[in-house]
Amino acid sequence: MSDDKRSIIADEIIFKYKYGSPEKIDSVVNVISKHNKLKAWNHLILGEIKKAGSDYSAALSHLDSCLQMSESTFLTIKAHTNKGKVLTTTNELSKALDNFQMALNLSRGEEYAILKAKTYAALGELYRKAADFDIAVEYLDSAQLIVDENLIYDEVNIDILDRKSAIFSQIGPVDSMLFYSHKALSMAQEQQNLHAQAVSHNELGYYFEHEPNWDSAYYHYDKAIAIWTETKTLRYLANVQINKARLLMKDDKFETAKTLLFDTKEFSEDKGWYELYPQLYEHICVVYQGLGDSLNLYKFEAKKIQAYFDRYVIETQKTILEMESQIELNKLKDTLNLQKSEIQSLQSQLDSQKSSIQTLTMVSGIAAVCILFFGILLFRARRRKVQ
Repeated sequence: MSDDKRSIIADEIIFKYKYGSPEKIDSVVNVISKHNKLKAWNHLILGEIKKAGSDYSAALSHLDSCLQMSESTFLTIKAHTNKGKVLTTTNELSKALDNFQMALNLSRGEEYAILKAKTYAALGELYRKAADFDIAVEYLDSAQLIVDENLIYDEVNIDILDRKSAIFSQIGPVDSMLFYSHKALSMAQEQQNLHAQAVSHNELGYYFEHEPNWDSAYYHYDKAIAIWTETKTLRYLANVQINKARLLMKDDKFETAKTLLFDTKEFSEDKGWYELYPQLYEHICVVYQGLGDSLNLYKFEAKKIQAYFDRYVIETQKTILEMESQIELNKLKDTLNLQKSEIQSLQSQLDSQKSSIQTLTMVSGIAAVCILFFGILLFRARRRKVQ
């Protein structure tokens, strides 16, 4: 089975899992896992499935296993790009960038065009998160150029449109954001891509919330909530429910907002999504203020402050660990360079000694021949005297 065919099967399994048919996955994964040659692909699939379920640690573990087992350039590129996406989601942007660079270094042939486009699109999202919007748009434009040149028509088209929509929702103009959102939604509906439809609905809900056109905002938020509830995509569901709760508070519907926020709080805390806690608790504080519940307001004010502090500590620890890892990596490189230099020096000495030995051997050989020659002459001379 070719890498292209395996990739199509893998993408189809992932697509069905993430976008509406999780019940069909277990049997297919079990079939694939029985074939030793496909075990690396199995880890790629499971990595994507775990990412879709917001189990990022497990996703990284599967993708690392995929990279260790991979004997295919095609698969290695996909695994590095997918690992970079997970690391982008967890805000480990430096490590994500390293993986994207490794993917691009391997994506130089025409046969890897679609993989290169997907890596460029992922880099667009990375730089959007880093608030470097000009570079983000450049990468997305590069991805679009490859897509157009190769007539690629799949999920990457929607990714590019969604990411451009997200960028223009942050920096404007609004017309560009609406153009890309509607185009992405239309394409997602054509491809029956539920997840992408929900992403576009969430973007449009956010826009109409601030337009303000609250009826349209409610419509789009509810569409996104319905899809992500059905597909059990909880990490995205948390974001859109927080967005809708914010709109409900603006609309003085505090009890409804409270129900939505506490539902989000329950599964977010269960999953350990600490990065959501500050915003979540802040919204709950607004709810209790609107309800005139001072006791619970003060309680969640304290939780909010603690959540901001905890997030700061965790993010700082991550940064320190990344810096320490880089320092250790640099030390290792210096050690390897030193060892390489020492090896080269020893090799030079060995070459010199080898040359000397060869010269000595040659001289010794010549001397032996000369001694033998003169010995023969001397022997003959003595024979003549005896005679």
